[in-house]
Amino acid sequence: MGKVSKYHVSKITVCNSDKCQKEFSCLEGDNPLCPVESLINEKVLFVKCISKGHCSYRRSYGDGYICFCPTRREIFKKYGK
Repeated sequence: MGKVSKYHVSKITVCNSDKCQKEFSCLEGDNPLCPVESLINEKVLFVKCISKGHCSYRRSYGDGYICFCPTRREIFKKYGK
């Protein structure tokens, strides 16, 4: 039996998140999501990273991080998480 998704995002978003190295574990709720500090212009997520591992979508910016993951952005916009 397959995993049940906790969050649902569009297939287009998943396809646009092709650099995901965590096998979309965020959709199942297996890993905690980096808390969003703010969303700028509906595109740029400023996050407080909780993971020290490599992420293709994370970029440091000043004292914080920007997340460019399309899946993470859609989860935040749809669920406020």
